[in-house]
Amino acid sequence: MSRESPAESSVATTSAKTSTISIAMCTYNGEQFLKEQIESFLNQSRLPDQLVICDDGSTDATRSCLKEFARTSPFPVELRFNTRTLGVTRNFEQALILCTGDYVALCDQDDRWHPAKLQRLAELLDANRNAGFACTNAELIDKRGRSLNRTLWEIQRLNPPTLYGQLPFERRDYLVRSNCVTGATMMLRRDRLWQCLAPIPPSWIHDHWLVVLCEILNYKGCMCPELLTQYRLHPGQTIGVNPRTLFRKRVSATEKSRKFLQREERYRDLLFHLEHRILPVIPEAFFWNEVIHEAQRKLMNRIEAAKLPWWQREWNRMMGGIRRVA
Repeated sequence: MSRESPAESSVATTSAKTSTISIAMCTYNGEQFLKEQIESFLNQSRLPDQLVICDDGSTDATRSCLKEFARTSPFPVELRFNTRTLGVTRNFEQALILCTGDYVALCDQDDRWHPAKLQRLAELLDANRNAGFACTNAELIDKRGRSLNRTLWEIQRLNPPTLYGQLPFERRDYLVRSNCVTGATMMLRRDRLWQCLAPIPPSWIHDHWLVVLCEILNYKGCMCPELLTQYRLHPGQTIGVNPRTLFRKRVSATEKSRKFLQREERYRDLLFHLEHRILPVIPEAFFWNEVIHEAQRKLMNRIEAAKLPWWQREWNRMMGGIRRVA
């Protein structure tokens, strides 16, 4: 994959403001890297029309940093300081709901944006009216901001990138199993969001859920190969690409069991959402039942092949809990 800098590509420095742009950002004890990220907003060739920041109960200097930025920002900043901790997915869902722009860019607290990011993603959505989202590639950096000479798509195996929207069956199955689009690189079309936020099940991470729902609803995803985000890997990150992904590391049987159980819970929550929220409105999406059941079958085969200790007891406990709730 080419690592040509976006600065070297033919990106216009100005664009017509045909659509409004909001940024949805979530923070939690992020003072170490926060200033670099919010300052990169000021350098955008296309400034946002709104910045929504939801802080999930920070106890460091994050809140004071945000208040100071909001006081001097050239664009409107809406701050929401949670009185109780919501967690990453609920907090992002809250931020997305508060956004009013035509397009909404998701943002983490510890990355850096290239000046052309908002402009390029908005141009992609302008040019693809059926797209639910657009996303970019990203350069991986370490905690000191130094390049790791790897890109996000390389470790996510998006080379060449897939154009989402009406994927073949085997790619749909893979998409349900694994998140291939990182939220920090995404811009969403807000008028499609209401069909995805209903609410997001707690078993899912927000970005994975949004991409899967866009695919189910047949909203294409546009992939921009430019490195418009510097995605930071560091020990303190809550979600996202784990630094261990870059290296081979043995995973314990306990950890493997836990991940398998979490995946099955996600499948069941998606089936419930499909049956009760989507099929009554879009009956032609019924074939996604087959996609999800195939993913469940493959998961069961992996569990049986792995001969994991204690998984059957936990599996039965979870299945019993789900049956009782139902």
